[in-house]
Amino acid sequence: MRKRASPSCSFPRPARRRRRCGSRRSSRHGGPSGIFCKNPATRIEKEPALRYIPTGNSEGVFVKFYLYTGNKLERLAEKFISLVCGSLPADVFTPETVVVQTQGMAAWLKLRIGDSGRIAANFDTPFLVNFINRTLEAVFPQFRADFERFSTELLPWKICRILEREPERYPELAAYLSGPQAELKRWQLGCRIADLFDQYQIYRPKMLEEWRAGNRPEWNDADWQKRLYLELRGGHKGREHYFSEFFRLRAVPPGALPERVTVFGVGTMPPLFLDFFLKLSEFTVVNFFYLNPSREYWSEQYSDFEAARLVARDGGTLEQFHDGNPLLASFGAQGREFFRHMAGMPEVIHPEDGELFEPFLETSGDGPDDYVNPTRLTALQQDIHAMFRRGPEPDGEITGRRFDFPPQDRTIRVHNCHSARREIEVLHDQLLELLEDPELQPRDIIVMAPDINTYVPYIRSIFGQGPLKNVYAVSDRSLRRTSRIADAFFELLKLRHSRFEASKVLDLLHVPAIRSRFGIEAADLDPVADWIERAGIRWGVDRNDRLANCTVGFEEYSWRQGLDRLLLGFARETVPGDLHSDGLLPLEAVEGSSSVLLGRLVSAVERISALRRDCAGSRPPQEWSELLLKALDELFLPADEEFDEFSALRRAVQLPGRQAAAAAYDSPVPVDVIEDAVDAALSPAGRNDPFLRGKITFCSLVPMRSIPMKVVAIVGLNDGEFPRRDLKLGFNLISRKIAPCDRSRQAEDRYLFLEAILSARRNLLLFYQGQTARGNDEFPPAIPLGELIAYLKKSAPFEETRHRLQPFEFSYFDRNNPNPDARSRSRENFEAAETLLASLRRGRPPEPEAVPHLEPAGIAAISPQELERFFTNPCRWFLNNRANIFLFNDEEDSGDVEPTPESVDRLQQYLLKTEIGAFTLDELDRDTQYRLLRRGNRLPVGHGGELLFDEIYGTVQKLPQSWRDALRNRVPMTVSLESGQLRIAGTIETAPDGLSQHLLFYSGLKPKYTVRAGLRHLLLSLMQREPVTTRLLTFERGEPKEHRLDAVSREEAQSVLNTYLALFLEGQQTPLPFFEKASQACFERGLEAARRAFTSSCKAGGITGDLDDPAVRRCYGPDSFDDPGFTEALERCARILLGSLELKEVEP
Repeated sequence: MRKRASPSCSFPRPARRRRRCGSRRSSRHGGPSGIFCKNPATRIEKEPALRYIPTGNSEGVFVKFYLYTGNKLERLAEKFISLVCGSLPADVFTPETVVVQTQGMAAWLKLRIGDSGRIAANFDTPFLVNFINRTLEAVFPQFRADFERFSTELLPWKICRILEREPERYPELAAYLSGPQAELKRWQLGCRIADLFDQYQIYRPKMLEEWRAGNRPEWNDADWQKRLYLELRGGHKGREHYFSEFFRLRAVPPGALPERVTVFGVGTMPPLFLDFFLKLSEFTVVNFFYLNPSREYWSEQYSDFEAARLVARDGGTLEQFHDGNPLLASFGAQGREFFRHMAGMPEVIHPEDGELFEPFLETSGDGPDDYVNPTRLTALQQDIHAMFRRGPEPDGEITGRRFDFPPQDRTIRVHNCHSARREIEVLHDQLLELLEDPELQPRDIIVMAPDINTYVPYIRSIFGQGPLKNVYAVSDRSLRRTSRIADAFFELLKLRHSRFEASKVLDLLHVPAIRSRFGIEAADLDPVADWIERAGIRWGVDRNDRLANCTVGFEEYSWRQGLDRLLLGFARETVPGDLHSDGLLPLEAVEGSSSVLLGRLVSAVERISALRRDCAGSRPPQEWSELLLKALDELFLPADEEFDEFSALRRAVQLPGRQAAAAAYDSPVPVDVIEDAVDAALSPAGRNDPFLRGKITFCSLVPMRSIPMKVVAIVGLNDGEFPRRDLKLGFNLISRKIAPCDRSRQAEDRYLFLEAILSARRNLLLFYQGQTARGNDEFPPAIPLGELIAYLKKSAPFEETRHRLQPFEFSYFDRNNPNPDARSRSRENFEAAETLLASLRRGRPPEPEAVPHLEPAGIAAISPQELERFFTNPCRWFLNNRANIFLFNDEEDSGDVEPTPESVDRLQQYLLKTEIGAFTLDELDRDTQYRLLRRGNRLPVGHGGELLFDEIYGTVQKLPQSWRDALRNRVPMTVSLESGQLRIAGTIETAPDGLSQHLLFYSGLKPKYTVRAGLRHLLLSLMQREPVTTRLLTFERGEPKEHRLDAVSREEAQSVLNTYLALFLEGQQTPLPFFEKASQACFERGLEAARRAFTSSCKAGGITGDLDDPAVRRCYGPDSFDDPGFTEALERCARILLGSLELKEVEP
């Protein structure tokens, strides 16, 4: 029987170095006869129920630490079920304590219990740290109070209080904490230090004990950490003290501990925790179920890099390390250290049936060439399990045979994709294929990612529709990164750094929870956006807000001015050109019941702007929590399905105030500190997310999450992203002197990858982004994945699947495609691929979906103005009025910036000329006109806007007096005409005698003006029995130019009008090919000139072709001129609309 001295302190003993034993296999399972033994002959075949450990005095202790080890969780679970269910506690109401590292493991274990025919009831499944803290509290009643005083939740605030009140004691930190945002930097530094001190308690407890004993730190620049730690501790005891006291215990209070404790499925843990459970076994039974990847003694399995470092330090040759599986050596560093620590614990009891190793496939012997019916996956797993290696050795010798797997062996698949979205698209196709097997169910599939939050939007988009819509669940989501409510809350806080732009406020109103709070429906957003555009609201709350943002106070284009104009326009009857007493120009945009919506909009904007204003300055954390909680209730009304998210957000907002109060911190801080604290509270993965609920499970790659599944998929195995890098703080004392089993993110991720490989029972799917979307530049996979691929190629021929950029590549649907991993089952993508393939065969790009050819509209009556709008842009008319298609032109968006003289384009100048012309006809003076346009947000702000106004005003003043008189004297004339089955009814404006009309346009002559003048001339000719004339005035290069249409007979007028109306009716069935530029060019210079005018574009020079119009582009393409039917219709329309009436230029 082995002996050990009573520990003189609570810290792990240094592990003894061991050499790997030879291949030792049992007759039953192919496992070792003594996996933790140097020499199998020293193994005690039958262990006693208790192990007596002599101590340094006359007394000894009995240890009840039972170790069960195996390479498959299923076997460990079987033994756990038989052990626990076979010996129930005396009190059936006593819960069974099972310590796990994740709730996912607890859920899986309960499912296994249910599958065995038993009931998983009254199970207590605490996390590892929670159980240890709970035990220490049960043994030491004062532990809870001391632990809470030094908890990572309160510690940052305590550190901030010390650094704020006594900065002179920590001159080492003065340089960092000086300058702008000092409070935020102090808070963030406090969080880092708090986390570091928490790690010291677990991984460097001896160092903390030495600090408390008065010893100097090992490093001179660490003295400030010692001073800070001791000041934080004060007269209270730390967790390391309670560990030390626990290790010295000889007895515990009755009832303090459960009768039996099971630690299940653990692959690694800090040495301090392992020693804790060993000591715990002196007082209660501890069953330790250890998941061990290999049946061999593998504590000296080193990667090539580690081996080279050991040779450089200790001497020897690299050849002595080339014994064992390279993947186990490379991926298993973290587990290897834990295995070595376990092997250095002779007190552990090894039950006779405690070694539960099971090979991954049948073997006919003990060598790597004796596998029976291997698959690519099981061969890899067995190589790792038995510590075999394959491929050439450094001396040229070949170890292990190469397999010749059949093509249908796709048990391991590696997919090289362009983006995260493509990874999920390919995964979706792969799972659809696998689920065609009736023996595979969605619950048998797990999909992991280094960070699942990156993939949540794509998972929802792709799996949220189609056959897998209701058979997937996402776990480990960070509320901060996946909740729309949380995102909206932080966007509200960010408004304090913004100019309060119109677009940002509108984006917030698109959040359903905010919209609901103010009673605004989704259908209300379009009219709200229209009001904001018409009111000219761009940014800024009011004049004072502008003054704070740009040191210039002005009301134009602000929210206050725009909303007041809307309210004033609704509240009072206005006269054109009438300014309110305070200089406001009423805007008549709201009428009737829409006033209710306007009131709700005003309430929303005022509440949002109030929060923005409240976020300025500094307040104590408690006040910030109260203010933000009030804002949440006033700004959000979550739906039923959003209530959990909203409740979690409220709890996160409450935390800073509560924690600061508990830490006695009441100094004012900016909201930046609270924002960072709430962000940190919402960032961890949610604990209540669904896991193993009978669906495909998506989750993050975290310790002990790699539970056995038929199909295991891992996405995001990208170079530089996996494994995660250890970004150590410069003052982290742990990283200065590495000890066995120290936590390393990189080593942890490698071990998780190893566990995932070993947990797949049927298929292993691996994905990485190895190509760029632009240029197809190649990137290597993550280093662990690259090592795996290299090993697979040594074992057998193996190639990854290199996917295309788009899911609708026709090769995915080619029956002759030799690669089954590069196929798709998406009908939507299949239809897109058909279109793509057809277009390539035609030799030109795919066209948009053809505009439908519709049945006659059945229009009975139409007004002259509607006819004019039709001929202005027949394509837009057809899409809007017949096909119900509305296209948005990005260039029409005015953005969040008020106009400048340089940004006012030709269309805006034309509209300004039209408004100034109307003011001129109303005989308003220059100053009044300028004031109206400025207060109506129609001009750039400042002197530049006045200069632009004067330039346009000067052009308009060139309007001849005779034209001014004629335009002022126009009177409406009723039109009522029958033409076939169509009746034209409405009004047009004519001279008082009804025999002439004047049309004014403040730009050059265009086809739409010609058609408008002709149409009105024909209508007036048919309404009067005497000859009529129509005069048209345009401005060419700023100078007025007059045109005239002479009288025509009623018969001719009727004939021409009939052709116009025939084109109108034709345009109700298909888009009429009449365009602003191409039609004029066709009429004047022929088809080639029309083609150039149709397609030519130089936006930088202000030159656009007809195809720049989204409506035209939707109906026709650049190759439309290759269609004889199109060119014939184009010539016919141009000839009828531009040549039926002669428009004569009038000499000045």
